[in-house]
Amino acid sequence: MGESIRLLHEVALDMVLNLLAPQHRSKSAVEKRLYSLRAGIAGERKVLQYLFNLGLPAEILWDVNLRLAPGHYLQIDVLVLTPFHAIIYEAKNMADRLRFESGPSRLDKLDSEGRLIASYECPMLQLQEEMANLRKWFDDHKIACAVDGAVIMTGSAMLEKPPASGKLFRIRQIRNHISGDYYGDGGRTRQEIVALAEYIRTRNEPYFPFPLLEIIGIAVMDLLWTPVCEKCWRRLERVSERRWRCQCNWETTDPYTRTLERWFLLRSSSITNEQVRELFGISQTAAANLLSKYPLQKVGQGKATRYIWDYKGRLKRIKKWK
Repeated sequence: MGESIRLLHEVALDMVLNLLAPQHRSKSAVEKRLYSLRAGIAGERKVLQYLFNLGLPAEILWDVNLRLAPGHYLQIDVLVLTPFHAIIYEAKNMADRLRFESGPSRLDKLDSEGRLIASYECPMLQLQEEMANLRKWFDDHKIACAVDGAVIMTGSAMLEKPPASGKLFRIRQIRNHISGDYYGDGGRTRQEIVALAEYIRTRNEPYFPFPLLEIIGIAVMDLLWTPVCEKCWRRLERVSERRWRCQCNWETTDPYTRTLERWFLLRSSSITNEQVRELFGISQTAAANLLSKYPLQKVGQGKATRYIWDYKGRLKRIKKWK
């Protein structure tokens, strides 16, 4: 449901990482964010691929974001609707040696000699919180539906001291877990399952982590905003009316698309004609003409006019139909 947003989030973090100075204080934090996001996307894809390959008559939703209260949302990686349950699968794509600890509950990552490398939130507690919140959401919407769930370890991690309560599976254990809902009579019909899935989809509110700089706390002045090389990320120079070149000899005739996309992903959800003129060193008429080539919503009038992007996939120029 929110695949394009996750991919844009990855693109945005990669942009920041490549544009930050090597010794910037936030560089390592951005690297960790990007690593975590990519691991999460990979784990989620493994679970989804396995579920789709099962071919069961279930409805499979992902990246679900449901409002519980103003400013309070329930986020679910993978949600499967069967005749008897709404099943949450919390994917964890982790390797190395992992140990579940209590007091407080957490998941520790250890090296080969048992030394602590890092500590994470306990995924079992995270799952239990998600299940409780989904039950509340169903109750609030007058929907009678039992909730189940499991943490799915999709990586090659060696697990120690798994929790006594809760369901912790390897990916191939999903089949046995879910197939029990297809034996016996009763439960929702196929039509009712589809209707419930559609009800959830219409109330899904995708989380937009943009503009990213506000969230990760990096100053606008710390990044370059004019066109940059897609190969080495250094500043591009205009060498003719149409051509832009980097000192590494990479050239392009369209530095505009990625530069505007970078603005929207990192700096602001809107842009003005004046800001476009400053980015590319072009006239007011040229800036207006450039903005008209993209699927942007025009808001306001005169000097107060702003152009807004909807974040639906990578920014592309509007196709010209012959």
